[in-house]
Amino acid sequence: AQQLPPHATRQLTKAFVIECTDRKDFICVAETVADKLAWMRALARAAGLRSIGGPTIEQLAREALETRSALDTPATTDDGSRGWLVLRQGLECVTVGSRDEARCCFESVLASIAASPKRTRPTLHLVALYELGKLHCEIGSEASYQAAATHFAAALRVAAQPQKAQLLNQLTWCTWHLGRHAEAD
Repeated sequence: AQQLPPHATRQLTKAFVIECTDRKDFICVAETVADKLAWMRALARAAGLRSIGGPTIEQLAREALETRSALDTPATTDDGSRGWLVLRQGLECVTVGSRDEARCCFESVLASIAASPKRTRPTLHLVALYELGKLHCEIGSEASYQAAATHFAAALRVAAQPQKAQLLNQLTWCTWHLGRHAEAD
């Protein structure tokens, strides 16, 4: 058996296959979750596919944040606006590369939802779980993929049907990286 050079072995851990019905499968390499999503979107556009059934989780978050006029209210209100404000801060932290601060923001949102007697903010809950899962994926260790899988599985329980396919793709990504290839297929 031929030994692979170290750089090839590193690349294999970042590869994923998109199976096509005409047996022309694509093998793609993605350094980050964002790269993986870019590949998937490019292949979907090339194949003439549209989004399946509804907005993506990112679109839900963007729409919710744009329509939240309550975001300018004091942080002491208990109508969910503080959760959205903290979520926005977490997303801004991701944008500037402050991953630890973003993680703290998303965990704070989840803690406030868990402590809330109403627990009626499914979109906020979904987005926080999803973003926390993506942050764990970017770390790339076995423990981080396991943590990400846990967050994506929890997000599946609160997601509406249109977002479940996106979450299943993320969960499959984690499962594959954990070496559970049969389960990922």
